[in-house]
Amino acid sequence: MKIRSLIEEGKSNPFIRTVTAQIIGDGRDYNYMKHLERLYLWIKNNIRYIYDIQALETFQSAHLTLFTIKAGDCDDLTILSAAMLESCGFPTKLMYLVKKINGVNYPIHIWLKVGIPPLKPINWIDFDSAERSLNLGENYKKLNFAA
Repeated sequence: MKIRSLIEEGKSNPFIRTVTAQIIGDGRDYNYMKHLERLYLWIKNNIRYIYDIQALETFQSAHLTLFTIKAGDCDDLTILSAAMLESCGFPTKLMYLVKKINGVNYPIHIWLKVGIPPLKPINWIDFDSAERSLNLGENYKKLNFAA
């Protein structure tokens, strides 16, 4: 899938890893929730949400979102978030909200779950950097969003 390949490309980018390391800080304190919170808030405060080009679904690289456009829609913010998280060892899972139209499922939103602790995850934390009204650990179920 295109999204996963963009995440793979981004997580190995040394510039993305450098920015992520500066945001998260020293990982030797093993306070994983603090690290996630720092990154979550940084993305929400520094990368704007913007809709796709009219009538055209686009996916942009994490590098493009972080360093050039500094904006994106939910898939672009998810690609960036996953690339940054995975660049410093956190595993991620892609989550989709789908809407059924004429018997066909269409994805209408995407976000992440992040595994902690990173090496052997016990918990998976919702990480939706595109939705302003959600906090780290919350998802669309809180909003009663009808798909």
